[in-house]
Amino acid sequence: MVGVAATVGKPMWGNLAFDVRDDRHVEVTYQLTRPTDATVECIVVAKEMNHGTVGTVTDTIPPGPEASIVRTVEVRTTSRAVMGEVSRCRAL
Repeated sequence: MVGVAATVGKPMWGNLAFDVRDDRHVEVTYQLTRPTDATVECIVVAKEMNHGTVGTVTDTIPPGPEASIVRTVEVRTTSRAVMGEVSRCRAL
């Protein structure tokens, strides 16, 4: 029960898809399960072939009635990305 108690009220996410639009943009789609009474910030990153970060954006989700939502975020990049993902989320 300790493992479950440690995650209560904390956001959980899963990366669903990414789409490299061009040399300067990638779209990342993810699912978020969150506390409905708190603002959540998720850090979304784009990475290049050697796993270096070439773009990052903070996706801020206000409180709302849905505990589970799907989000699509555009990340601007400094060079062509080969992938995009959520690196972390936290409730504020």
